[in-house]
Amino acid sequence: MDRAEKIDDHTVKIYLAKPYAPFLDQVAGTLPILPEHIYSDVTNPEDFQDPKALTGTGPFKLVDYDKAQGTYLYEANEDYYQGAPKVKQLKFVKLSSEMSGPALKRGEVDATAVPPEVADELRGSFVVLEGAHDWLAKLMINHKKEPFSDVRFRQALAYAIDREKLVEIAQRGYGVPASPGLFAPDSEWCNPDVEQYEHDPEKAGDLLKEMGYVKKGDFFEKDGNTLEVELLVTSSNERAGEIIKTTWRRLA
Repeated sequence: MDRAEKIDDHTVKIYLAKPYAPFLDQVAGTLPILPEHIYSDVTNPEDFQDPKALTGTGPFKLVDYDKAQGTYLYEANEDYYQGAPKVKQLKFVKLSSEMSGPALKRGEVDATAVPPEVADELRGSFVVLEGAHDWLAKLMINHKKEPFSDVRFRQALAYAIDREKLVEIAQRGYGVPASPGLFAPDSEWCNPDVEQYEHDPEKAGDLLKEMGYVKKGDFFEKDGNTLEVELLVTSSNERAGEIIKTTWRRLA
């Protein structure tokens, strides 16, 4: 940031020292409102652990936090500027995805996110809501490392992955096949005019051949070396990662 200018009581204009594309997403759109009477003398907000740090402007107030159990208890903010919430109390309980379904059945929680393989068995006894995209599975590529530095290789990878099959197997059908970009196809921010890279293993193979790869047996080779890529995944997307690796191996 270079400087900030007050336009009126509800508008501020910020000048950056240089162009920074993620500013709206990572800075302006994510910073909470900081009350001046609390934070004016705080030199390091990240380390500010005083109870006053919990001051916010939302519809609920935090009244209890159990660090050992990881639970949060909120009560309605009757003075909320958009009107007092109809729900007077909320309690967030820490649950693993494996325990979310059993906790619902035992009546320990009223609502929770459940793994896709549990959703069908809950139907009839519970209302299963679908449609909200609260996360995205992304394949992050190191563009500086060969062969990923070649756009043809990245295109081949895009053509090789069957996104429909990923949703069907990894998410049991509870999901939306991803777009080639960051946003889901049904997002208002998704640009439908960009290249979609529909599943086309043959086209992926042709692109690899353009790069000098030769298919020998079940794998592509170049200069006597078998084409291999390393995919790192977290425990939450391990299954999807395995399917992507299997897909790529079949192509190779």
